Amino acid sequence: MEWMTRLWNTVDGFRYRPLRRITLPGTHDAGCYVDHVYGNVFSRTQTQDIAGQLDGGIRYFDLRPYQSGGPAAYSFWIYHGPFYTGGRLDGEGGILRQTADFIDQLGAEGRELVILNFSHFSRFSEADHQALIREIEDTLGERLIPRRQSGNGGIDLFEAPLVELLTDPDDGQAGPRVAILYDGALDTPVERYIQDHVDDLPAGFFVLSPKYAPGRNPIYLFDQYANRALVSRMQEDQLRKLRERELYPLPFAQDGRDWPANVPGGVASTLHLFSWTLTPQPLNPVFAARTLSNPQLPNVFSAAAGGWRGVGGHYDPAHDPQINILYVDDYASQPYDNPAGSPYDGVALPVAIAERLNVGAPWPPTW
Repeated sequence: MEWMTRLWNTVDGFRYRPLRRITLPGTHDAGCYVDHVYGNVFSRTQTQDIAGQLDGGIRYFDLRPYQSGGPAAYSFWIYHGPFYTGGRLDGEGGILRQTADFIDQLGAEGRELVILNFSHFSRFSEADHQALIREIEDTLGERLIPRRQSGNGGIDLFEAPLVELLTDPDDGQAGPRVAILYDGALDTPVERYIQDHVDDLPAGFFVLSPKYAPGRNPIYLFDQYANRALVSRMQEDQLRKLRERELYPLPFAQDGRDWPANVPGGVASTLHLFSWTLTPQPLNPVFAARTLSNPQLPNVFSAAAGGWRGVGGHYDPAHDPQINILYVDDYASQPYDNPAGSPYDGVALPVAIAERLNVGAPWPPTW
C-alpha cells in the first residue's frame, strides 16, 4: 500500500512537511513474527513478516538484533526478551533484503519513507556493530537516505521537509528511501561503539539525543509504553503523556530537565510515539492485540465517544499535539470496517488512522 506516495501526489503541501508533522504507523518488536512450537507468550508480536508489513502500509519498525556465529561467520537475528528469537535480519530473504525488495518494487515514482529503528543490541561488541552496519550498507545501499546527520550537508531527520529526505542532493532525483535510527531507544545503556563513532556513521544513519551528542542536528524521540494491562488505563496513560509530556523526565539529560511541552503540530526535531501495546499482560501479545487492544483503537480517536475532553479522554487532531508514530502489536488484526468498494476497505486500522490524521480529516471519517 503506497499511502505516502498517494498523499505526496494528492495532498497540497504534504511533500514539504517535516516528519514531526506526519503520522507513521509502526510495529512493536516488528521482527518477532515467527510462530514458536513451544508457545508465544511474551514473545511473538506480529503475524506478518517485514515484507507483509511494508506492503500493508507500516513505515516504522522496532528491530532488536543479536548476532550468532561470531566474526568467522556472522549472522544477525531479531529477538524479544530472554526466551524468543524472531526473523533473520541478514541473508537472502532476511529483513534487510525484504526492505530492499520493497523499495525496488516501488520504482522511481515511489515516495515512501521507511524507518528502521535498531535498538536493544544483545551484548554487541565493537566488531558486532561494525559487521551489522556493513551488512545494512551492503544490502540497502543507495536506498538509504543519501545524507548524514553531522558534517557538511548534514540533515535533521525529523525537521527537514520530506522532499529533502527523499531527494539525492547530487542529482536532484527523489525516490523511496530508508532511514536508520541506530540505537533509537532511551531505555537501554549507551553503546560505547556508537558513542565513540557518533559523527562517523554512514549516510542514512541517525542517532537520538540526549543519549548521544552528534556534532549537528540532534533529534529526539518520546517513546514510553504504558506499563498497563488494561486498555482503559493504557489509553489514559498514553493521552496524558502526549498532552503533558513536560511532566516526564528526559532520559540521559545531564541537567535533569524534563521533556519540552508538546503542542499541536509537534515540537521541532522531535517525534512522539503513541504506544498501543498492552505491556505487561498474561496473554501472548498477538492474542491480546487481536482481542483486547486493537479493537478498541477507534475509541481513542472517536469524537462521538465523548470528545477530546470526554470521559477517559479521546484524541482530537484539532486540539491535541501531533502523534508521529502509532505503534501496535499484530497491526493487521483489525481492518477498518468500511463499506465494500471504498479504497480503504480492509486496510489495517493503524494504517487507515495514520493516513486520515495526515490528511486532516475528522474522526470518524467518511470514506
